[in-house]
Amino acid sequence: MNEEKIEKVKCSKCDGEFMKEEVEETKKGLVCKNCIAKAKKRKRNYLIAGSGTGIVAAAIATAVSLNGGKSVEGFDGVSQIKDSTTLTVNDAPNSFKMDLAIAKSAPVEAGKTVNNIEDFQNLMSGNISKAKKENTSSIEIPSIGVLFDFNSAAITPSGKKLLEEYAKTYLQTNKEAQIIIYGYTCDLGTDEVNNLVSKQRAENVRSVLTEKGVAAEKMTTRWYGKKKYNEFDYPTKEEYRRVIISIE
Repeated sequence: MNEEKIEKVKCSKCDGEFMKEEVEETKKGLVCKNCIAKAKKRKRNYLIAGSGTGIVAAAIATAVSLNGGKSVEGFDGVSQIKDSTTLTVNDAPNSFKMDLAIAKSAPVEAGKTVNNIEDFQNLMSGNISKAKKENTSSIEIPSIGVLFDFNSAAITPSGKKLLEEYAKTYLQTNKEAQIIIYGYTCDLGTDEVNNLVSKQRAENVRSVLTEKGVAAEKMTTRWYGKKKYNEFDYPTKEEYRRVIISIE
């Protein structure tokens, strides 16, 4: 019996020999179905990988955008991406705003005040830096003392400069705090004279602050003459002749 010779064809990819029904005509010639299946699988994996890379790239772009253009933890490179990614966002910018801060008095010893503009400015500079660092909603303004000559309610040039600086600082806040103005004298003279002098001193200080823009309703004046003399411990009598300005 004559055996029928089976004709086989060669795959242009793997060089294997296959029956005609096991190969397909392609642009690159006859290719076996096995090679075709492998090619389709590689293409599918490539498309999936490409899609994943696009998603990662989009995630990186979003993360970097959220982080103000800086690198984000977990996005050092595509090969290092983890299952869970942490976005590290910059700390919130310092929210302390002088014009929104409510003024309060800096803690001082009883009767102790800042008596010159240089010390006041230095203390305020430190207080503002502290408020920004602590991100507070308030600002400490040192209590000031304006000194007067004996039996006089006239404000000296240095005293006026200090008052002007105090008013300027207060007006940089939200201007909601109440200012208290206390008038005092030394122990020389009669009660009647000292009461009048301390009142005039407090009212003159109030007038300067009003001229500089502090609202009248935000200020209260009180005067004591020499009644409070024994409550303080100043080194000289001259220092008892003062008006103290403080935040209530």
